[in-house]
Amino acid sequence: CAAAICMQKGIFQRDIYTNHTKELQQHLLKDDQTIWGLCNEDPADLAKTAAIHASSENLSKGGTAANIINGYLRSTADCCNASISEDTGLPQSITLTWPHPVTASEVRITTDTDLTYPRFSVWEIPPFGLTAKNLTVECLSDSEIVRTLSITDNYRRQMRLQFPPTVFDSLRITVTETSGD
Repeated sequence: CAAAICMQKGIFQRDIYTNHTKELQQHLLKDDQTIWGLCNEDPADLAKTAAIHASSENLSKGGTAANIINGYLRSTADCCNASISEDTGLPQSITLTWPHPVTASEVRITTDTDLTYPRFSVWEIPPFGLTAKNLTVECLSDSEIVRTLSITDNYRRQMRLQFPPTVFDSLRITVTETSGD
């Protein structure tokens, strides 16, 4: 990531430390690297400007939908920084809504892989039960679906969906199966 910034800006690596530290940190956070105490402040992150609604929330565990867009990727002592659904089964969905149409060509979804569990290799131990295995992403404009994307047999913590630039005013992510189902 640092090397890419150097190439893009025509600078030396030592210039990252002196002049581009925050930019590097934001790139790392976007790629699901944790820097404790720092949150996503990317002005291009459309999710941070959306209203958010979950099909269910477990408020007793602090798992409000608003945690999804608060900029933190991992739980801290103060907040779980995740949306936790009530134990009502699947499917469960999250909907982001904007007051005006937005254009996007990528959606990044980060789910729980229980990084507190000691693992030697993702191939040695099956994915954590809460990891979203199968899900759909729907881009909607005036409540009409304009694009549908699907992920099946996922085992990764962060999923990236890339698609042609699409205009929409809401985005619905529906998890239909987790690795624990």
